[in-house]
Amino acid sequence: EAESLLYEFFWKNFCDWYLEISKDKFSQNHTQIIVAHILEGTLRLLHPFMPFITEELWHTVTSETKPLSLQSWPVFQKSFIDKKAESQMSQLIEVISTMRNVRSQWNIDPLTKPDCLLKSSGKKDTEFLSANSSTITLLAKFNRVSIADTIEKPKESATGIIGQRKFFILLSGIIDVAKEAERIATQIKNQELILKSLVARLKNKDFLKKAPKDVVEKEISRLGEMEIKIKELKKAIHDLQ
Repeated sequence: EAESLLYEFFWKNFCDWYLEISKDKFSQNHTQIIVAHILEGTLRLLHPFMPFITEELWHTVTSETKPLSLQSWPVFQKSFIDKKAESQMSQLIEVISTMRNVRSQWNIDPLTKPDCLLKSSGKKDTEFLSANSSTITLLAKFNRVSIADTIEKPKESATGIIGQRKFFILLSGIIDVAKEAERIATQIKNQELILKSLVARLKNKDFLKKAPKDVVEKEISRLGEMEIKIKELKKAIHDLQ
């Protein structure tokens, strides 16, 4: 359990998000200090699980002469716990992740940087998003992000919703909108054919009687996932209008 928690923190929280966010601020001394502190503490905690690689890294990133195996454990500091910061970071990650998903759905080239309009849920939310606009622009790979609490949906734009927030990625001149809409329509048609076959199988009494319970449960789960996927694809085309 400890190993899983460390993996989750180090790989997903620290590497996937914190390091990416800190890239454009890495020249700042306090950013380097925080990164070094997290890395050092994580190496101490990982050492029992990965003794050789952590020992090697320890002597590479620190000036310590004493082996990592003889170092003390990191000390819990209650002052480091900030529930407000955790909540805000969770929100920021959700916004960026949803934007990335919509980009992927519309086959927007990772090197292409479209403009984005981000509609907040109110004044305070506008202030929060504006304070983090550079991070959103960097990690969601936009040219510019315009934030306000009143924004009308532009034509030829992909829509995404995060709670009470909504954003529009401007697609005109970025992709062939008609071609992408046709591609998604084909996906819907193919998915519906598979869905029809799956529904028929789950209505087949012989299949339900003879198939192992875990196979039936897997097919039911697959059915639910496909229904959600088709709904999302239909919404994508509808939002383009």
